[in-house]
Amino acid sequence: MVTLTDRPTQTIDLRHGDFQSAITETNADLILTSPPYNIGSSSEAKTGGRRVGQYDSKSYRSIREYADNMPEADYQRSQVEFLEWARDRIKKNGVIVYNHKLRRKNGSILHPMSWIAQAQGLVLVEEIIWDRGSTHNHCPQMMWQQTERLFVLRKPEGKYRLRNTKSTALPQTSDVWRVNKAPVNGHNAPFPLELAEAAVKAWCPNGGTVIDPYSGSGTTALACMNVGRQFIGAERLKKYFNLSLKRLGGAA
Repeated sequence: MVTLTDRPTQTIDLRHGDFQSAITETNADLILTSPPYNIGSSSEAKTGGRRVGQYDSKSYRSIREYADNMPEADYQRSQVEFLEWARDRIKKNGVIVYNHKLRRKNGSILHPMSWIAQAQGLVLVEEIIWDRGSTHNHCPQMMWQQTERLFVLRKPEGKYRLRNTKSTALPQTSDVWRVNKAPVNGHNAPFPLELAEAAVKAWCPNGGTVIDPYSGSGTTALACMNVGRQFIGAERLKKYFNLSLKRLGGAA
């Protein structure tokens, strides 16, 4: 566990390890995270075509740092279990913002609602379309995907505290967020800082606590540092944990 920031009223707490063992707190106002997508690719990416006026035929590469090719039924079951774990880590009026994309396998779309709807004790209150502004995947058999989703979930008995008015001046105010993808920073799929800050401002009160169980390169932590929220995060891969420390240490 490493605590970063020299601000006396703020804690940025980053932990190395699997979230299930590293995070025991149950006081989150917001859980903001993006899990591995189970892309299942066995080969390298095929990019660079756009530099010469052509197309990038394959945008994602084989991920070797962790198993990203689980049997789909197992993956979906693991995500249901994760969402129920997250449910037990938020306050009564807390919110989960779960980022995922629509995947296509064997000619069919796999929609995240297939497993979100199975999670017990959660209500879907928002579905945000994140327009990334571009795509590398120019498959000739489909419309090219350049969007992902932010699914906003709460407990049925909780109060949804979002306030979207002129006085709140939120960075994003509609259900379509046009935020360009993040620049390469050493992580396979980093969150854009702009997106993380917008989510934290919308769904975590001032001084509240944000948890990111898949903290990756530390973008959610950096967003919390920037906008004055408490942060607890876990990252199981040592190289990404170290990347986070370097990135956040430079920002502290």
